[in-house]
Amino acid sequence: MRFVYSLSIYGYQFLIFIVSQFNKKAQLWRNGRRNWQQQLKDNIDNSKPLIWFHCASLGEFEQGKPVLEELKSNFPNHFILLTFFSPSGFEVKRNEPLANFVCYLPIDTPSNAERFIAITQPKIGVIVKYEFWFNILFEAKQAETKLFLISGIFRKNQLFFKPFGTWFLRQLHLFEGLLVQNEESKKILIDAGIDKTKVALTGDTRFDRVSNLINEKIDYPELSHWIGKRNVFVAGSTWPSDLQMLKTMWQEMKNQNWVFIIAPHDVNEQTTHQTQLIFQAMNYDELLAKPTFENPVLVLNRIGMLAQLYSFAKIAYIGGGFDKGIHNTLEAAVFGNAIFFGPRFQKFDEAKGLIKTGGAISIQTSDELLTIIKQKEIWIAMGEKAARYVANNVGAVNKTCHKIFPYLAPA
Repeated sequence: MRFVYSLSIYGYQFLIFIVSQFNKKAQLWRNGRRNWQQQLKDNIDNSKPLIWFHCASLGEFEQGKPVLEELKSNFPNHFILLTFFSPSGFEVKRNEPLANFVCYLPIDTPSNAERFIAITQPKIGVIVKYEFWFNILFEAKQAETKLFLISGIFRKNQLFFKPFGTWFLRQLHLFEGLLVQNEESKKILIDAGIDKTKVALTGDTRFDRVSNLINEKIDYPELSHWIGKRNVFVAGSTWPSDLQMLKTMWQEMKNQNWVFIIAPHDVNEQTTHQTQLIFQAMNYDELLAKPTFENPVLVLNRIGMLAQLYSFAKIAYIGGGFDKGIHNTLEAAVFGNAIFFGPRFQKFDEAKGLIKTGGAISIQTSDELLTIIKQKEIWIAMGEKAARYVANNVGAVNKTCHKIFPYLAPA
């Protein structure tokens, strides 16, 4: 089975090569991995014990960042290697100060895996939420690296737990610690035969991360000037499937002392331009070049600002709920936004938690959203409940670090 898996990895690599001829993201993915071995050899200090910290993309980095901060603070003499799978993580965090070196994770072929572990010699490996690259995990285990999955979440319908998924389940046995978000995940793993001493309910570190956003608040004077005394509605991580509903909603709101900020999920020139056309909006760069009150709709054409934009908002719509699934709700919740999203939220515990506590509502139509917007007392109460939900779930970082730290003796 490992041969079949590795063959599929080679196939994936070839597909990326083809797609990279006309897709910028695939091109970044491919070019960023060139000469990866030499990059590691030139930048790693093997005289120090190495902590390998891996994130699929930017969202997983933000989720794991509080743990990375604790590792950096408590083990300053260790070398921290931060790797990403996706360009959307690496291109934003390539100069991340919490790490000694940041790079792409090499494609998971057997030879790459062997070389990656031989060069880095990690003492521990921390994987945030998911990403199970068998060859790399196998080589790490062979080299006696202690592997930890943090903020993990598992469901019965995943490949690991299907009758034909026995080989994939082997990947989970390679971990020293599977630190999960909820009781259901813990039970699923133990019922599947994972050693119960290696499974722990530690919670979701995103609650800790977003709670820190309040202390990291950034001033955007041009944005504040544009907003003035108007209420702010932020639509974050929107997909094309969200836009028609939002357009209908905005037609009813635009003359009622609101401004509307739209942050596309995929921030590129094409999506930004298309969104601007739909809403007759300006983008953020245009606002900076020529500050104006006249246009009440702003499309965000920069990466990395969305989380802080929620601090200006009263109501937040989280995109993806009419497509593959919703995006980060907690960044909006911590700032006391009333939260709305589409019907595809079932895979996200925090969304279900926000609904249960009254901080969020799943909608199907713009009329449902408008009904709440017209009742100020309701969305104000929702925002208060959303902020309280985040505050009540902080603490996962301490529990997570308590499981990892014993495997890292001071250097």
